[in-house]
Amino acid sequence: ASAQYYDAGWQTIPGSTDASGTLVTGIPTTRGNLTFRMTYAHASTDMAQNVTSNPIVTFQTAHVTVELRDSAGNLMPDGEGTGAVQYYAGGWRDFGTTTGGQASKELLPLTYSFSMNYAFARQEKGGQNVAANPTVTFQTAHVTAELRDSAGNLMPDGAGTGAVQYYAGGWRTFGTTAGGQASKELLPLTYSFSMSYAFARQEKGGQNTATSPTVTFQTAHVTVELRDSGQPDAGRRGRGHSAVRGRLAHLRRDRGRAGQQELLPLTYSFSMSYAFARQEKGGQNTAASPTVTFQTAHVTVELRDSAGNLMPDGAGVGTVQYYAGGWRTFGATAGGQASRELLPLTYSFSMSYAFARQEKGGQNTATSPTVTFQTAHVTVELRDSAGNLMPDGAGTGTVQYYAGGWRDFGATAGGQASKELLPLTYSFSMSYAFARQEKGGQNTAASPTVTFQTAHVTVELRDSAGNLMPDGAGTGTVQYYAGGWRTFGATAGGQASKELLPLTYSFSMSYAFARQEKGGQNTATSPTVTFQTAHVTVELRDSAGNLMPDDTGTVQYYAGGWRTFGATAGGQASKELLPLTYSFSMNYAFARQEKGGQNVASTPTVTFQTANVIVELKDSAGALMPDSAGTGAVQYYAGGWRDFGVTVNGQASKELLPLTYSFAMNYAFARQQLNGQDVNANQTVAFQTGQVHSVSGTAVQYYAGGWRSFVQDMQLLPGMYTFRFNDGNPNQAVPISGGIANSIH
Repeated sequence: ASAQYYDAGWQTIPGSTDASGTLVTGIPTTRGNLTFRMTYAHASTDMAQNVTSNPIVTFQTAHVTVELRDSAGNLMPDGEGTGAVQYYAGGWRDFGTTTGGQASKELLPLTYSFSMNYAFARQEKGGQNVAANPTVTFQTAHVTAELRDSAGNLMPDGAGTGAVQYYAGGWRTFGTTAGGQASKELLPLTYSFSMSYAFARQEKGGQNTATSPTVTFQTAHVTVELRDSGQPDAGRRGRGHSAVRGRLAHLRRDRGRAGQQELLPLTYSFSMSYAFARQEKGGQNTAASPTVTFQTAHVTVELRDSAGNLMPDGAGVGTVQYYAGGWRTFGATAGGQASRELLPLTYSFSMSYAFARQEKGGQNTATSPTVTFQTAHVTVELRDSAGNLMPDGAGTGTVQYYAGGWRDFGATAGGQASKELLPLTYSFSMSYAFARQEKGGQNTAASPTVTFQTAHVTVELRDSAGNLMPDGAGTGTVQYYAGGWRTFGATAGGQASKELLPLTYSFSMSYAFARQEKGGQNTATSPTVTFQTAHVTVELRDSAGNLMPDDTGTVQYYAGGWRTFGATAGGQASKELLPLTYSFSMNYAFARQEKGGQNVASTPTVTFQTANVIVELKDSAGALMPDSAGTGAVQYYAGGWRDFGVTVNGQASKELLPLTYSFAMNYAFARQQLNGQDVNANQTVAFQTGQVHSVSGTAVQYYAGGWRSFVQDMQLLPGMYTFRFNDGNPNQAVPISGGIANSIH
């Protein structure tokens, strides 16, 4: 508080009040009558007093109470909210906050304006003289917000509750309806209210709750209809739903029935979801137009052939889909058509026919309800290398096309096969003569004729000189590989020809019992396949390396079996053979030698060379047996015992193939055999006799195929002999060894 007095202007009284509110001071004036001013709590009041007669000047405040009472007149309990009070004294000043519905303050006994802030709202009361009436009362109104349906009934909770707000410096929570009503104590002012129901929000502005404490929101009865086009029903029943700002009201698509819902009477956008599609309608004022109608279009999808005729079921049915958030089933064509009721929107359609699928995008069914797919008449031709259609007598082709897998197109007749297909890009294949050629990426819309042309493939058999092999020298049998070895033909005049698809093949030539393969020949770029024989020469040479002129050898080669090559003449035999690796055999002097694995492409000359085999007959001292002592007759075993020759001065020689033989020596009526001598490693075969001496001198005969005359100290081949004596001694069997002197009786 501060005090002043007026003396030629307002003068501040120095000092300050004590704890009792008393200020004792001296005033430097001679005047008795003065005007005093007390300023307290932002307010001031004046008083005139003669300080000469009464020096005590007293100002007394009023105990002002501000009440907040509810609509029933009860002080507002703190649980219902407190009020913030202000009073006006040169500006709005804080008075305090209600406790138990009241707030109090000492104020100078003047006339003030008061304000109450409660539930975010503020009410003012002006000109209350607190000297005469120190109690200031604010009383709230019991405000009720109602949500009523289109029939005027309070909305039951089962149909949904409403969320109410009121505007007081911002949108504030009023409450949620229960049984269609929500109530709240508010200062009796003018407010705007809002009702949120079924995800929509309606506002009402400027309602004076002092005079109209009931705020009513009434819904509209909104009906959403789904109607068909009125054309013959496609035989489908469906279910639709409408979406109203996120809330779904389910509708059954049934004549005479629709979806209904109570909504606040506002302007909404509506959507109808039917058959997986969604149509929107914007800006319908349900207060003025509460019925919303969606009508479907009768959409027909046609499948027509290349001549424009509807595709009969006998030529195949088409399966139709449309795109609505995904590919959906539309139906299958019957008589070339399929129909369905759809919301009149823009869709993409697809037709699946003959395993292929064509799409058409962006057709507005509201303006163009007929969607047409037309096939192309696709012809696949098989032509020969001259460009002529392949006659059936030369073989028919089997055609396939790729549509999610290889599909049957048909077999050619007169070189052609035809089929109605959706005008797309396909790969085609032609199977002919066991081979299969593919052509990829042909757009049948622009190019409906697909041509496969064979190549005229010629397989030649030429001799080592490059000449075509005459039939007199033998014909060749030709095969080609197409999933297996197939017959191509036999050469005539060295050639065989065939029409084949222009692919890469392996070929084989069978000639003179042998078979040669050639792999990976591209007949499109190289239609002539040449096999050339090698001029194979088989020689028979003696141990000195000379061609064997006098005797002949018989030659064979192995090609699936031993085949005749020929007999040597002047030591040689020749033959045209496919340039492969063969085994050869030489039959000479009753013996047979084989040579395996000779590649005649790189080494066309095959040489067999004999060994000079010497058979010796030596006496017991190791000396060659002179003819005067007798000659030996030699044999060797080659499929039987063969004559080798007779020794001359102890030796006999012969050219033989370098093999392992058994040899036999016939001498002095006896015979010795040596088995298994490899003359390739050791060409000398030695037989040695033993000397036989009769100690008694009475030996007269020995047995060798018969009784033979014995000569003292004669030479005999090793073996067991029986000897006869003339002194009465019995016959004696004695083994004779070679290379020593053997003694007998």
